[in-house]
This record gives sequence, structure tokens and C-alpha cells, in this order.
Amino acid sequence: MAHDPVIERVEKLEKTVGALTSLPGEVSQLSRRVGTMESQIVQLRTEMKGEFSAVRGELAEVRGGLAEVRGGLAEVRSGLADVRGGLAEVRSGLADVRGGLAEVRGDLAETRDNLLGVIESGSQATQQMFNEVRQDIGAFRQETNTRFDGLSTQMRVLHEDVIERISRLGGR
Repeated sequence: MAHDPVIERVEKLEKTVGALTSLPGEVSQLSRRVGTMESQIVQLRTEMKGEFSAVRGELAEVRGGLAEVRGGLAEVRSGLADVRGGLAEVRSGLADVRGGLAEVRGDLAETRDNLLGVIESGSQATQQMFNEVRQDIGAFRQETNTRFDGLSTQMRVLHEDVIERISRLGGR
């Protein structure tokens, strides 16, 4: 009967150590989650890079359109030198060109504002993801520390109990 409490304590110790064996799996699972989060961030970066390239392409097209408008304006100026009698028509054409330039400027301003909005939202999303990853890591650290503290206390008590029992058995 004197050995039953020792056996029970050893069994408790074995259960405690058994619980500790699941920790590497949990750490591995968290590592996979962090890896998944990293791949999502890389995917977001790739998508944003593609969107930025598309916006740059659109800007290049707008610039090309602006170059065409400028070319048309040069033709109008040379036409003014040749056609003195059609001054009213040329003035009307210039007004149309100016309206087109204003429209192009408006489009450029809108494109710039849209691009800034995309950059800002991407930055916010990235910051939010980083904050969530930091929170997950902090929670994991705290949980691991709490578990290790509890296990350390249990192991210390069990160790002291085993030492006490051994000393009792040695004294007999």
C-alpha cells in the first residue's frame, strides 16, 4: 500500500510529460499559420504590383493621348498661319482642344486620386495583417509561458515529493 501514492504520482508525472509532447505540434501548427500568412502577404504584394503596373500603363496611354492632343494643337497653329480667313473656325477648334486638355487634366487628377486610394488601402490592409500576426504571436507566447510555468511548478512539486519519499525509504 505504501507504493500506491508513488505510482500515482509517477503516473501523473507521465501524463504531464505526455501533455508536453503536444507542444511541438502546436508550435508547428502556428508556424504553418505564419507561413500561410506570409504567403498571403506575398500574394497581396504581387497583386498590388500588378495593379500598379496596370495604373502605370493607363497613365502611359493618357500621356500618349496628351501627346496626340499636343500634336493636334501644333497642326492647328500651322493651319492658322496658312488660313487667315478661317480665324473664327480656328478659335473654335482651339476652344475644343482646351476643353479636351481640361478633361485630360481632370482624368489625370482622378487617376492620381484613385492610385493614392489604392496605395493607402493596401498599406492599411498590410498593417492590419502585420498587427494580427503580432497579436497571434504574443498570445502564443503568453499561452506557452503560462503552460511552462504551470508544468514547471508541477514538476518541482513532484520532484520534491519524490526526493522526500526516497529519503523516507532510505531512512528505514
